[in-house]
Amino acid sequence: MSPTVRTTALLLLAASLRLLRGVVRWDEVAWQYAAYPGATVRALGEGDLVAALTTWVGLHPPGWQLIHAAQEIWLPVPALFLATSVLFSLAAVWIWRDRPLVALVLATSPVQLAYAAEVNDYPLVALLIAAAFRWRDDWKVLAGIGAVACWTHPLAAVVVGLLALRQARALGVMALAALPLLPGAYGVLTSGDTYGQPELLFGQSAADVIARFGGLGLVLLGFAIAGARREKPVTVVLIISGSLYLMLVSFGIAAPHQFMYWLLFTCPLALLADAGAQGRWRGALVALCLLQAAWFGAFDSLRIAALSDGDRGVDVALETTSPGDAIYLLAPPGTNDDDKSKSSAVLWRLAPWQRMPMASPYAFSYEDHRHGQPRLVDERTVYVNDALRPELDEAIAAHSQLVLVVYEANATLLLDVTERYGAGESVGVDTVWRFESE
Repeated sequence: MSPTVRTTALLLLAASLRLLRGVVRWDEVAWQYAAYPGATVRALGEGDLVAALTTWVGLHPPGWQLIHAAQEIWLPVPALFLATSVLFSLAAVWIWRDRPLVALVLATSPVQLAYAAEVNDYPLVALLIAAAFRWRDDWKVLAGIGAVACWTHPLAAVVVGLLALRQARALGVMALAALPLLPGAYGVLTSGDTYGQPELLFGQSAADVIARFGGLGLVLLGFAIAGARREKPVTVVLIISGSLYLMLVSFGIAAPHQFMYWLLFTCPLALLADAGAQGRWRGALVALCLLQAAWFGAFDSLRIAALSDGDRGVDVALETTSPGDAIYLLAPPGTNDDDKSKSSAVLWRLAPWQRMPMASPYAFSYEDHRHGQPRLVDERTVYVNDALRPELDEAIAAHSQLVLVVYEANATLLLDVTERYGAGESVGVDTVWRFESE
């Protein structure tokens, strides 16, 4: 196989797996994630550039929020949100195309794939880490990557900073880029909310890792250990960044059930595995990667096949409402806030390639998840919520007609809604309520 054919096949594989993930990830979580930069969207819309450049979302600096806010203002199309993340993730593979085995590990890594289409900053983090290792000996490029990393995620900045320890000029550029972020960083460090994550239960987290990503990664770890001596600088960065991650978990800053931080480790592990897979073992590593690709892609294909499953309450809501009315979609959350196993046949009734601008039918902070983060969809206001909250009554009062669709509901949720609003109308596996306000 010629190098050109091999590279093309590798990139097509990476793109196909990420496109599948992009389809799967048009779900309730993507809807909710897209609302987090609401304060930045508001600041840019009001022309308050200072606020836009200094607003953090939790532990996240303003960088990605600015990118997403620009999309929300000029082209609020969910497919664009997802595609942007997919392209970031794919670019992390593309920049290693001259090291085919490294690129293949990144292309097929379950961790990379799981977070490849998230509507947040982690696909960009994956790209920045891959780029930092790729150009770690070019201080100018590394400085630029480090500056962007400072504005994207603190852990990404730390990894780039570790790679730049022998590049004083790159560290200087990073320090200058980080200066405007210091007040926000101080606010994060002194906030009690920063330290509120649950404690690590090792056995439970280990079982969760296997359930999400499979056990084949343990084989990859063996290759990486074999290559550790050949790539000592990479090994040192991996050990230090891994130790920092464990420290953040122990302090309750990083959540033990959220594995997006592992994107920091996949590129160095790929480099170590490439160094450790010598001779005939390179073929074994290729086979491992292709097996992981088949496994991950098969499950995403099954999820996509289920998206057109039967009549749903949202179909009735769309058919019976008129422009100016509202649809309120209510379903319980997944296993946890990092669950990547779900897909949404209901959200796919709302084609993600159409414009869906943020909406404010009444006064509230858009990033406040309790209000269902409404968007205008085909001139209807659509809310998405994961719990029955008092804010639903505010939405009902704000519209002449609102259709509530409860789906994937457990008995407790259905009982709570019935007790508050009376019996609903069954539509397949869903239940629908109609409200009219004067």
